[in-house]
Amino acid sequence: MSATHNILVVDDDSMMRLLASQALDASGYEVTEAGGGKEALDCVARKKPHLILLDVTMPDFDGFAVCRALREMDDTKNIPVIMLTALDDVKSIGRAYEAGATDFIIKPINWHILVQRVNYVLRASEAFSALRTSQSRLEHAQRIAHLGHWEWDIERDLIQGSDEAYRIFGIEPGTPLDSARVSNTIPAEDVERIAGGMRQLIKHGVSFSLEHRVQHSNGEYRVVQQQAEVFAFTGARAKQIIGTVRDITVEKQTEEHIRRLAFFDSLTGLPNRRMFQERLTNALALAGRREKQIAVLFLDLDRFKRINDTLGHAIGDAFLAEIAARLKTLMRRSDTVASNSEDREEDLIARLGGDEFTVLLTDFKHTLDAAKVAQRILSEIQRPVVINGREVISGVSIGIALYPEDGRDVDTIIKNADTAMFHAKSSGRGRYQYYSAEMNASAVAKLALESDLRHAIARSEFLLHYQPKLDLATNRIVSVEALVRWQHPKRGLVQPGEFIELAEETGMIMELGAYVITQACLQFKQWQAMGIDLESIAVNLSPVQFRRDDLVEHIAEILDSTGVPPNRLELEITEGAVMHNEEKSIETMKRLKALGISLSMDDFGVGYSSLSHLTRFPIDRLKIDQSFISDLPQNQEKAAVVRAIVAMAHSLNLATVAEGVETAEQERFMKAVGCDQFQGYFLSRPIPAQELKALIEKFHKLPAPSSFARNLVVG
Repeated sequence: MSATHNILVVDDDSMMRLLASQALDASGYEVTEAGGGKEALDCVARKKPHLILLDVTMPDFDGFAVCRALREMDDTKNIPVIMLTALDDVKSIGRAYEAGATDFIIKPINWHILVQRVNYVLRASEAFSALRTSQSRLEHAQRIAHLGHWEWDIERDLIQGSDEAYRIFGIEPGTPLDSARVSNTIPAEDVERIAGGMRQLIKHGVSFSLEHRVQHSNGEYRVVQQQAEVFAFTGARAKQIIGTVRDITVEKQTEEHIRRLAFFDSLTGLPNRRMFQERLTNALALAGRREKQIAVLFLDLDRFKRINDTLGHAIGDAFLAEIAARLKTLMRRSDTVASNSEDREEDLIARLGGDEFTVLLTDFKHTLDAAKVAQRILSEIQRPVVINGREVISGVSIGIALYPEDGRDVDTIIKNADTAMFHAKSSGRGRYQYYSAEMNASAVAKLALESDLRHAIARSEFLLHYQPKLDLATNRIVSVEALVRWQHPKRGLVQPGEFIELAEETGMIMELGAYVITQACLQFKQWQAMGIDLESIAVNLSPVQFRRDDLVEHIAEILDSTGVPPNRLELEITEGAVMHNEEKSIETMKRLKALGISLSMDDFGVGYSSLSHLTRFPIDRLKIDQSFISDLPQNQEKAAVVRAIVAMAHSLNLATVAEGVETAEQERFMKAVGCDQFQGYFLSRPIPAQELKALIEKFHKLPAPSSFARNLVVG
């Protein structure tokens, strides 16, 4: 052995120490001597010897006590100890091993044999040390990997395992184990799978790999993976099984998180479009084999855009989450469409995006069963939702497509359900609609209209008509409102109701809005050149336009390029547009006012504004929505509302404009309640620009607007 090995010789006989030292030194060992037990312990602490030769009998502290002391300390418990004892002292030999001695040598000592014994013990010690290091590294690696190993002696029903295996099963390391003790950690629903795998392994030698749960004493569940194979046989029967157990809880949680990101909507927790399509694919295949019907319900919330625009996206998101919760509860307790088939596919609710949801109904008996579910959804969704003390109300429009009559593949079924929903919405909202082929033709027509709309501006297909406004105090036309029309090459004149919403949905409203403002300003300049000196020209701003960050700069550029003074331009903004983000809206309106532009709140009375809001908005006038004018003066409730609006506006120094005045009685009523201006078919329909000069000249020659209007009403 190498001279780096240090041997501690402990004996109260100095001659014995000398002889031992000489023999060991001659073999290349470094020797340290101690004359007693206490001195030996001090030397061990200082020198950390590789081996100790320890005499049994010493006056101060005998060899047994020294050996026991060494074995009780972590840093010395593995040092090999060879005890020196007399030839006839059998009892001392037994005590030596009990105290923890590695070996013993009988006196008188054969020094050559002593050296060989030392060599052997040191080699064995190094081998054991390497084994301990390897085992420690293995246990550390297993802890890192959450991997344990175990052995099962089947005949004795005795299980031995690594510390990590104990930890994974939630059992204190060192606890005696048998199959019953381990089974008690496994939930009842998983035990039979494990027992079945073990039976196959014992009987046929078929190794297995199974995932199951274990439950710790604190109630915590962990997911583990067990692998096992036969290690030894007795004849043809397994005698011993070895296996590994790995804690894969974190992996499973990660997998579930990734799965939820891929297949579930983060806002509502519902399955998303991808998962719905996969489930629908499976449902279609199963329905085809069983010759069953399935139904897809396509849901779109009514007026949800107004909720978002008016109350903000935070309220909108909370509203969507509540709607999703209601749908989940509704479908859980739904049994109307369920057959009693034990292998029936589960119904599914998904959020496709925005305010669109889908419901998959599987294996129902009658076509009308889908309508029954739709009706329950309609009733559930129309109930008010209270968010932060605010009551929010919406309805839903539902389209229904059936397999196999309305399509045999995923894309067709969803598309046709969507088409049916669109028709339900177009027919008045808050209803359901089964799909028909005629609906598809209508959807195709809408798609074609969208395609035409994208080219309309470049082809100069848009034109403006102008509706005059009459000042009720002076009986003079003082302003006009610019209204866009689409001169479609095939369909003729298309009204705004057919394409404005489509332009907003597709984003084309930005380009169209800029075109309208520019053309209106250019026309205003032409009228001035012709001697038509109007106070202002009004243009409607879409909510989408109003929310653009560079709106003020954009309009300033148009005014600059056309030469129209800012105080001659009036912008009409809806309540919904300004309520979307009040603080930002107020800032935008202040900047527009700073340019000199006049601001009107359009369609007042049908939105969400209140007196407290009006005091904050820097506007110049209110335009009373025509829905309040239509039944005047007979409808006393509407008459009272209109009087209140005019009085409120005047108290805030706001002018008022009545929209949709169509009769002399309505005109007289508005004048009587103090309304400042009106517009409507009683005065004039919207007309092309070239007709305005003649209209003003003819009107201003007449004594009163009512007599003029009675002779000039155009439809």
